[in-house]
Amino acid sequence: MANGIRGYRLPSKQTPHEKSVGEKPSIARRSIAPNPEQSNVTPVIETPWISHVVIERALLTMGALFLLVLPMPHSVSLRLTFLALLFVASVLYARQHNSYAFPLKAPIFIWSGLALLSLTWAVDPLYSFGEIKNEIFYPLLALFAFHAGTRTEAQWKTWMAAVFAAAVVLTLSAFLVWYRGDNISAAPYVYPGVGSYTTFVITVFPYLVVMLLALRTNWLLRVAAWLSVPLIIVAVFLTNNRSFWLALAGSMLVLLTLLAWRVASVKRRRFLVVAIATVVVSGIALIETFARRQVSLASDLRPDLWAIVWERLMHDPWTGYGFGLRSLHYAYPDLTQINPIYWHPHNLALSYGTQMGMFGIAVLALLFAWIVRDLWRLYRAADEKIARAGAAGIAMAVGVLIKNMTDIFFYRENSLLFWSLLGITLGYAAFRRQRLAAG
Repeated sequence: MANGIRGYRLPSKQTPHEKSVGEKPSIARRSIAPNPEQSNVTPVIETPWISHVVIERALLTMGALFLLVLPMPHSVSLRLTFLALLFVASVLYARQHNSYAFPLKAPIFIWSGLALLSLTWAVDPLYSFGEIKNEIFYPLLALFAFHAGTRTEAQWKTWMAAVFAAAVVLTLSAFLVWYRGDNISAAPYVYPGVGSYTTFVITVFPYLVVMLLALRTNWLLRVAAWLSVPLIIVAVFLTNNRSFWLALAGSMLVLLTLLAWRVASVKRRRFLVVAIATVVVSGIALIETFARRQVSLASDLRPDLWAIVWERLMHDPWTGYGFGLRSLHYAYPDLTQINPIYWHPHNLALSYGTQMGMFGIAVLALLFAWIVRDLWRLYRAADEKIARAGAAGIAMAVGVLIKNMTDIFFYRENSLLFWSLLGITLGYAAFRRQRLAAG
């Protein structure tokens, strides 16, 4: 009985030294050393109170729901709830993988720093502070969440599928609004309006093309998926939006040219032919839209507005009137008496000038130049998937800039979408490079 009941052994006493040798510490209290031959692979650290599988499923679910509801009108509370849950899941996910990388730190620091500094000269500091929260803080949450949460092909495909689903839903709602008119009860809850819808399309279109090019499934599903492209183009045409066609021509010319330079001569010619055809179709659609709206360039009010805004900006060229799209209106409310649409400059660069002076225009240029530089590095990668993701990102940046030079919808949901897709692209490329380096 000294050794316990027959068939069982009582645990023997161990000296402190024996405990330190024989007892394995909890996985939550130790770091897992990677294989020396795979030093680029980040080890997974289990969280003791929640499993890795649960966190990853929560990440995928919240990210997909966020992207799906993001372009829908009247969804602010819902989208911010999903964003908050996505951010929490991404932090836990990053902790498990011991990876807290944040992209674009230098230009974001300068951009956000100047915006905060503008509070000292803002016409309405409370409004400007609220806009910093909406247009910088929330987008940066999305950037980090998707950058940290895009490590695998499954995650990349889930995000792209969510964006594709949102595009289809909005496009069908655009057809419904065109067919039935704006008075249908469902329209205000599904269709975000002409400007927001066309900006959404120009933002996601390069990613849809790249996704469709990589689609590997049966021919029936491929045909159905590719039919979404003409469906979207026709839906946009019916909106009578003009700036979309300039942005589409520029964006697709960049994307298809970049893709052409990555392939053999036969496929290269095909890409270039499609690029030229896209520019021609965009030009025809633009001319037809002018005719349908019975307007001309001479009748456009925006050149006069830009001249007025520039003249007012010269009164405070180095400071502007505080961060936020409506700062011009708060500084010069008389402009809306000239014309109701004059409450903002209808030009992204001029808007940043009215908000933060000439330094604001310089920071905007720096921010997009830095983004394109990082995406260009992805495009130059040897791996084809990384290169295509980089090309889509560059085309997105070009399209968004062109689209917002005649009106500003780089704002709220479309700003969040831009930074989300940027985080997805940079995160996917970073971790795919890591896996490829590890073999």
